[in-house]
Amino acid sequence: MNAHTPLKNSTPSFQPSELARKLLESDDFSTLYSAVMTLVEDAASYLDNEGRAAAKLLSPHQATVYAKHSMALTTSCMRTAGSALMLRAARNREQALDYAVSEVMRTDVLHKATTAIDPRDQMPDGLVRLMTRAEELAWKMRNLANSLVASEEKAENAVHSAMANLKLAFGVRYN
Repeated sequence: MNAHTPLKNSTPSFQPSELARKLLESDDFSTLYSAVMTLVEDAASYLDNEGRAAAKLLSPHQATVYAKHSMALTTSCMRTAGSALMLRAARNREQALDYAVSEVMRTDVLHKATTAIDPRDQMPDGLVRLMTRAEELAWKMRNLANSLVASEEKAENAVHSAMANLKLAFGVRYN
């Protein structure tokens, strides 16, 4: 094996950004956390009650599609909720911030979108609404998670940039 070839089981380490703690302590995170937990409750309630009744009215093909989408919804909710819980633990200092960020960045919520519903399958409106909410919240969680990670690129020095612009504009040399 080549010395430059990464090991198959090695996983990248994600470091929190300088603003990660402030982002987690913000009202925006609290709002996202509440929305995710509400979605989990709403999805469970729908699938156990209205959704079960609606599924009984579907054709065999539609029932199969419904089952696929209800499993995707449940999986999406659990992935997003798991990430939200991990980040809440970091916010509450029950978990190390760097560990929480690394774990969230490794979750499937960041990589797998909820399966889109084909309108021709005529799924119940409740399922469609929940799938849409799940996708929106997963998208928000992906954005938040990406904001929590430190960039490997060094920020450009604003003073050096301004000096370079002056040099270009006036042909002046600053050393």
